[in-house]
Amino acid sequence: VIYNPENKVGFIEQIITTTFSIGLHKDGFLVIKPNENFKETTELKHAQENVLAIKSITEDKKRPFISYMPDYYVNNEAMDYYSSQPVYSCATALIYSSLTQKKMAEYYIENDKRNIPINFFSNEDEALEWLKQFIN
Repeated sequence: VIYNPENKVGFIEQIITTTFSIGLHKDGFLVIKPNENFKETTELKHAQENVLAIKSITEDKKRPFISYMPDYYVNNEAMDYYSSQPVYSCATALIYSSLTQKKMAEYYIENDKRNIPINFFSNEDEALEWLKQFIN
């Protein structure tokens, strides 16, 4: 099962930004999935747009996230912005499907300053199983 907010099954709310599809799942976790048609550099303006969308859909509640790693390049300015923003998550599971995405997940975890549990998985079911402990 790929938790894809674009298919709307099982999702209460969704927001599509320039680079992400963001969906609030009925079970209380947030799904963040890169838009497949976006293959350019993710710039600071995209990071700001995404953080605003995430904040509006979480309503300041600490929700666990499943975040699919993007195939496109995220620049350092955008990465720093993501890492510095409070996004009201109690835990994040990063899903990777390639070695490059895995390395990006490792880099993201190493540089994250929010002190929330973050783990990475190549399997959605394992990620969801790990996140269940954080779902109220």
